[in-house]
Amino acid sequence: MNRAALLLKLSIVCLASLLSACDLSGDSYSSAVQTIEVPSRATFKGPALMMMRHCGTLDCHGSNYRNFRLYGKGGRRLDPSHHPDAPETTAAELDADFDAVISVEPELMSSVIAQGGRYPGVLSITRKGRGEEAHKGGAPISKGDASDLCWTSWLKDDVDTAACAESVVVE
Repeated sequence: MNRAALLLKLSIVCLASLLSACDLSGDSYSSAVQTIEVPSRATFKGPALMMMRHCGTLDCHGSNYRNFRLYGKGGRRLDPSHHPDAPETTAAELDADFDAVISVEPELMSSVIAQGGRYPGVLSITRKGRGEEAHKGGAPISKGDASDLCWTSWLKDDVDTAACAESVVVE
């Protein structure tokens, strides 16, 4: 199945699941909460540090002026008293980054996770990071490089810690 057909199929599945959760008659309101599957927060540190290194600088997603914001070493800090180059990204910053990442496309992320991370390319974060979709920051990640392996392995719930460590090395 080609990429366009896969995207269309996933879009239809997502739309159908969203519509089935709605009462379109307007006669009642359902307060049912839709549960979504997300990758593990416990294993997010490696991917978070990789994203901070490549995407979280003050002129990119470490800026107040972006909808998608990342916090940590080298970028915007949650605690205003921390300098951008303070030695370590804090647990609170990792939590904020996790929330930001899973909130971009929660239903689509859930679908990717439910399928064992097999289709990471349907996520905007993946496509923009790889430069496959318009992105002001260009392509900070190349398909198959250490950063890409770090990200996609997290989506598969099998984090490649060596790839994550390699992805944050400053040349």
